[in-house]
Amino acid sequence: MWDKVIFSDWEIIYRKSNSFMNIENHEHQDYLHFIVNYMGYPVLIDSGLASYVENHDHANARNAEHHNSVLIDGYAYKARKKKIFSNKYYMMSNTSIKTKTDTGYKIILQTSGFNRIDNAISFERHLLIDSKSLTIVDKSYSKINHKIENYFHFDNNLQFMNNPRFFKFNLNNSTLEFTNYSNELSNSILNLYSKQYGITELKKVLKSTNIINSSNLITHRLRIL
Repeated sequence: MWDKVIFSDWEIIYRKSNSFMNIENHEHQDYLHFIVNYMGYPVLIDSGLASYVENHDHANARNAEHHNSVLIDGYAYKARKKKIFSNKYYMMSNTSIKTKTDTGYKIILQTSGFNRIDNAISFERHLLIDSKSLTIVDKSYSKINHKIENYFHFDNNLQFMNNPRFFKFNLNNSTLEFTNYSNELSNSILNLYSKQYGITELKKVLKSTNIINSSNLITHRLRIL
C-alpha cells in the first residue's frame, strides 16, 4: 500500500506497508523508498523494472540499492526468501506514521527488519517536509557502529552543478540543493531505470556511506535556495 503527501510545491510518495512481507514473492525491497516531485517535475524517482530474467542488466532493480533506500552492513531491511533460514529470520514488522506539523508534515517509517543484524537497531526513517525543504533523517537505536549506505536516484534531466559536499540543480526557474557526502555514481548498473518493461534509460545516482549508531543520525536534505 502506498501513500502520499502534497504540501506547498512538494509531492512525496512512499510505501506505507509491505503487504506480503513474510512470504516468498516478487515484491521490491521498497518499504523505506520514496519518490519526490517538485512543482510537478520528477526529482527523486523509482527505478522500475525492465526484466525478471536473471541475467538481464536490470533484473536486480527490485533490490534496495536500486531505490531511494538504505543498506546497513550491506543488507537490506528485508531478506530475500531463499529457504535456507528458519521463518523467524524473515519475520519483521513495518509501521508508518504521517503527522501534520506547524510547518508541513512529518512521516516516520519504522522497520524491525535490520534487527536480524543487531536486535537493537529498530531502524527509523524520518521525512520532514516544509515549504522550502525535504529532510531525510535515518536513525538507529543501537549503540554499536554499523555502516549505512544511502542511495538517491535522480531524474536524468536534472542538470547538476557538482561540489564536494552538495549538489545543486535548476528546475523550472528554481535552484535546489541536495546535501550529500559522497560522489555521484557513474558507469554503474544502478544508473539504469525503466518506464516500460523491456526498455531501460539512464538516471543519476548519488550514494553516501557513513557510520550510524544511536548518537549519530544520518541526515540528507533537499532544499530550495
